[in-house]
Amino acid sequence: MNKPDLPESADVRENPETESVNTGRRRLGKAALATPVIASLAARPALACSVSGFMSGNASPGREDPRCDGYGCTPGFWKNNVKAWKYTPYSPGTCGQWKNGVCKQWTIEGTKLAAILPPSCSTPFDGYKNYYLLELLNLGIKSGGGSTHAQIAHYIAAILNAAASQASYGSSVADIQAGLCKAAADGKVNYYTTTLLAGLNERGCMFNAHGNCESDFVLDDASKTCIPACPTGQIWNSVTMRCETKP
Repeated sequence: MNKPDLPESADVRENPETESVNTGRRRLGKAALATPVIASLAARPALACSVSGFMSGNASPGREDPRCDGYGCTPGFWKNNVKAWKYTPYSPGTCGQWKNGVCKQWTIEGTKLAAILPPSCSTPFDGYKNYYLLELLNLGIKSGGGSTHAQIAHYIAAILNAAASQASYGSSVADIQAGLCKAAADGKVNYYTTTLLAGLNERGCMFNAHGNCESDFVLDDASKTCIPACPTGQIWNSVTMRCETKP
């Protein structure tokens, strides 16, 4: 199948240098000024902020934009920090085009969109399935938020976030895929990706620019993923999305 035509370049909301620092450190730093980091996180608010809420019909266009606890990295982060892909089963590939010492095309032997699309339904993204994930991220966050490329970019980021740390992100890869199927069936793909998933992808990143756990996160030995660091005597509860006293 031939690839659909894509623009030669696209404007990206995140500045690469700024995004390398990422919003996670800034948000957690602000929280630390007032209360112990993580320990004071409130329980998840209404289901409207979650993929499970969308699946159950508790999230829809016209309501307040989704906001909830948890952590997620933006499409720009995944585009600019390929080292963090090591926490996922997906590959950014190897560099196929260098320009002035910067890789412009991480596509060779990378994971294609087809590998992360829902296996149980058709979606508006199927025509792009032969593109590499990083190829789409490099082409893809158009200003205005309503383009197909923005939708795909936030979907890719959500899949990478869920695969890298389901415990911190709050949804699994299967959840994200099922949500896209429902959105396609209900005609809400733009809302699902550029509002719901975008909100979940912008809560603060678990990883730093070197592809390691952020300063306020630790590598969980059991899951081999980054989870929030809790005070002594507490553990991270991936259901309530907060630190709780050890049982």
